[in-house]
Amino acid sequence: MLRERFPEFCSSPSPPVEVKLEESVSLEMDNHASDKEDGCYDNTEAAFSDDEEELNSKGKKREFRFHPIKEAIVEEPADITPYVDQLDETLKEKVLQLQKGSDTETQCEVMQEIVELILEEDFDSEQMSTLASCLAELFKGHFRGDVLPEEITDESLEESVARPVCLIFRNLCQMQEDNSGFSILLDLLAELYQKQPKIGYHLLYYLKASKAASGKMSLYESFAQATALGDLHTCLMMDMKACQEDDVRLLCYLTPSIYSEFPDETLRSGELLNMIVAVIDSTQLQELMCHVMMGNLVMFRKDSVLNILIQSLDWETFEQYSTWQLFLAHNIPLETIIPILQHLKYKGRILFKCLTLFFFPLRFVSY
Repeated sequence: MLRERFPEFCSSPSPPVEVKLEESVSLEMDNHASDKEDGCYDNTEAAFSDDEEELNSKGKKREFRFHPIKEAIVEEPADITPYVDQLDETLKEKVLQLQKGSDTETQCEVMQEIVELILEEDFDSEQMSTLASCLAELFKGHFRGDVLPEEITDESLEESVARPVCLIFRNLCQMQEDNSGFSILLDLLAELYQKQPKIGYHLLYYLKASKAASGKMSLYESFAQATALGDLHTCLMMDMKACQEDDVRLLCYLTPSIYSEFPDETLRSGELLNMIVAVIDSTQLQELMCHVMMGNLVMFRKDSVLNILIQSLDWETFEQYSTWQLFLAHNIPLETIIPILQHLKYKGRILFKCLTLFFFPLRFVSY
C-alpha cells in the first residue's frame, strides 16, 4: 500500500555520480584562462599601491606606512611694482637689491643698509608705509612654514633667527629706548604689523631665541604700544592666537617666557590658557607640567586660579583635563578651589570627571 501511494520514497536509490578531480581542475584552469583572455587578471600580483605593500629586491614585503598628502605651495615672485616707484632713488635701489638677493646672507647685508638709511636724519617718514609694503611683500616667504628648528640647540636657534626681517629686531635690541632711532624702528615694525600680523609672534620668538636679545623681552611691550592696537594685552592675545594657528610647537616654546615676562596679562587670562590646552597633545602637556614642577613656568596664581577653573568648566574634555593637570602641578593649596563645587552642574560625564580630578589628590592630603 505504501509502495502504491509513495513510489518516489520507496524506489531504489540511484548510483552516485563520480566526478573526477582531473576534470574539476581542468575546468578551473579553463575558467582562469578565459578570465585572463578577458583582461581581468595579469601576470603581476595584485597590490593596493606602491606606497603600501610592494616587494623589495630580496622578495620581502615592505610594511605599510601612511604618507600624508601635502599641498604644494607655489611660491609666487614678490611684486613690489606698485610701491617701489614711490621711494626715493637711494632707498629704491636698496630695496631692488634686496629683491634680487640670491642668498640669505646677502639679503641680511642689504637689509642692514636699509635700516641705516631710515635712521638718517633726513629720512622722509612719509615713506615708512610704502617701505613696509615692500618689505612685507619681499619677506612673505619668511612667514611660511615652521620657525622653531626640529632639534633645539644654541646653534640651530641662532641660525633660525638669521633672517633679513630679524635685522630690525636686532637693531632695536641694541638701542636705548630714549634713542630717536628706537622710535623710528618701532614705527617701521608697526607699519609691518598692519600688513603682516605674523611679525608679532616672530618678534616674541626672536626675543626668546637670540642671544643678542637676552633680557630684552620687555621690548615687546614697547612694540605693542606702538601698534595701532596700542594695548599690550590685546596685542599679546592676538599674536599668541596667530602662533597657535600656525605652529603649536612654537606656542609651547614661547609659553614659559610669556607667562614669566607678562604675568599681569597672562595669569588672569583664561583666554590664553584655553588657546594652549585646545591644541597641545599629551606629550606637550607633560613638557609643560615639567616646566611647572621645575619652577620655570607659573600658569596659576592663588588669587585668580578659581576664576580660571570656573571658566574651564565649559571647555572640551581634554582641555579640562589638561587644565586640571597643570593646576595640580602647581603648589597651590586645594582649599583655594573648594568653592568651585557650587558651580558644578550635572552635564553627563562632566560632573563625574571634575569630581574625580578634584577629589583624587585629596586622598594624599593629611589633616
